[in-house]
Amino acid sequence: MTKPILFLLELVRIVIFLAIGYGILGWVEQLIYSPFRIKIDNYFLYYLLGNLLILFILYRNVFQFRGWFKSEKNKKLPRTLTTFLSIAAICLLFFPIVW
Repeated sequence: MTKPILFLLELVRIVIFLAIGYGILGWVEQLIYSPFRIKIDNYFLYYLLGNLLILFILYRNVFQFRGWFKSEKNKKLPRTLTTFLSIAAICLLFFPIVW
């Protein structure tokens, strides 16, 4: 196949990955936050950013190498950046419990 078609297939794959990943993470968060009686609607922006950071890390370090579009530019995130983004995501997700 040609590169533009493979690129479009990869974009569709990313959108599906984000939708399924966000759905699963949202379900897990509801299970975690329900005993604390925290409504997700009040802290939606924190959840959104935390989930997107987690999905970004997963995609860049794992799933980009298993797709249709192969490129020489595909690299894993540096370890320090991965650690920083993971800590930021965890802080965003647990902000409603601490606050």
